[in-house]
Amino acid sequence: MTVQRQWVPSRPKFLVHVHPLADHYRTLFRQGLQRDAPDLLKTLPARVWKQRWVVHCQPAGSGEAALRYLSRYVFKTSTSPSAQRAGKRPDQTRDP
Repeated sequence: MTVQRQWVPSRPKFLVHVHPLADHYRTLFRQGLQRDAPDLLKTLPARVWKQRWVVHCQPAGSGEAALRYLSRYVFKTSTSPSAQRAGKRPDQTRDP
């Protein structure tokens, strides 16, 4: 979108530019810290939130291969000893 709020279509096979994606990720990360770890957020210097973040993006085809790849790590995380100590079962997707 331009400054005049006019839609500018992207090139074919191009979803989003990396800079707005990095800005959005930075915002989501900060909001997550505000919600889950406000004391940790206070320890970070203010310049962290003002500088441009780097987010690595690359095409993943239809996404099926990326999903298979990432699913292994999600499964490992949910079945890890620390998750088991926390009392979570591998099939438990959210807290009761």
